[in-house]
Amino acid sequence: MAQSRQRHKHSHHHVQHPPGPGGKHKVQTKALNIMMIFMGILGVFVAYISAGPELLWLAAGAVAGIAAGFFIGRSMDNVAGRK
Repeated sequence: MAQSRQRHKHSHHHVQHPPGPGGKHKVQTKALNIMMIFMGILGVFVAYISAGPELLWLAAGAVAGIAAGFFIGRSMDNVAGRK
């Protein structure tokens, strides 16, 4: 049977197009945020076990834990494809 030349072509509604030049694409950094919080708490816990309730060492443990969580979370996001 002959096909009509005026038939509408099938459009793919499930295809996601990248944002235009003016639009921004939101980057999801779920692992980064979770790992920074978790490692910060872990750093405070380790500092409390090793140095007691001294505020300086608790703060240093928190900063070291957050820094470690940043690098671990960033690498996890890169592996997951959320660059």
